[in-house]
Amino acid sequence: MAALWMARCGVNARIIDTNITKTYRGRADGLQPRTTEILASFGIAKDILETACSVHESTFWADDGEGGIQHVVRVSEWSPDLGRYPLITTCQGRVERCMLDGMKHYNNLEVERGVKAVDLEVDESTVEDLDAFPIAVTVHHLPEEELLEASTHQTIPQPGDFNYEAEDDAYRTRHLSGKEGSNETIRAKYVIGADGARS
Repeated sequence: MAALWMARCGVNARIIDTNITKTYRGRADGLQPRTTEILASFGIAKDILETACSVHESTFWADDGEGGIQHVVRVSEWSPDLGRYPLITTCQGRVERCMLDGMKHYNNLEVERGVKAVDLEVDESTVEDLDAFPIAVTVHHLPEEELLEASTHQTIPQPGDFNYEAEDDAYRTRHLSGKEGSNETIRAKYVIGADGARS
């Protein structure tokens, strides 16, 4: 979402990811109403909502102590007071694709795949200088032999698979940069670490 925001605001940015491709199978398939509102402000909520399922209530069950289960509670997940959109579930891969499409649309930003940050240094003497680029990030462009080890090992859906979507075709393969196997230093004003538990 940070990359989409940068693209929407016209900020010159680079987005790197060690993974060979986008996410296809979800690890986070629910969106809260406020998240959907933010995505709507970027102009991408409509595409996400086309295939999303609204969640209006949830039911929780627990072990009954005799080898079965028992109903514990039913909870409402949405009311008009919460906002325009309900809680929804949809494939994380679809949300990610809509964000990637938005980045490309707004500022022609693309994710550089197979690129790993290996070092970061901050020049403390220039952090207050608005014209300076005080951060130096060293990135490693992964060659093929390192790529599979660094990636999440997900299967990429092919035509005929249940979760294949033709709209994903542009994101199925890594585009080679010619820098594979080399290191590069990127000078920046800001760095956002958005790699989950590792950031």
